[in-house]
Amino acid sequence: MIGRNNNQMQIDMFKATLFEQLNDKHPLYSLAHAFPWQIVEKEFRHLYSHTGQPAHPIRLMTGLTILQRIHKLSDEKVVAMWEENPYFQFFCGATAFQHQQPCAPSDLTHFRNRIGEKGLTSFSNYLLTYMETK
Repeated sequence: MIGRNNNQMQIDMFKATLFEQLNDKHPLYSLAHAFPWQIVEKEFRHLYSHTGQPAHPIRLMTGLTILQRIHKLSDEKVVAMWEENPYFQFFCGATAFQHQQPCAPSDLTHFRNRIGEKGLTSFSNYLLTYMETK
């Protein structure tokens, strides 16, 4: 099933958003705004069912996979770092700081299997295009 996409733009009036707290000059902050998330969601939407247990949001799983490749991290390490790093969370679409891991490390393996080598190649192409413009 397509991942639940909590209305990320809805703001909790008692919590400051990551958007307000983070340095907008940080590379992950910039990449979060420049990355073509809508295109990626369209590209992978057909791989998800509308029945069964809801999957994790495509942006979260895509973001974790990209962070993993950028920083050369294992599944376990990228999930652990996400819990500690507000820039990782912001890049993956969180609006407020989360105090728990976003998914089990094995969920990343399932996601990579779902999108296949073609999907992983498209991430690399998007990143290369972004890096060339910088």
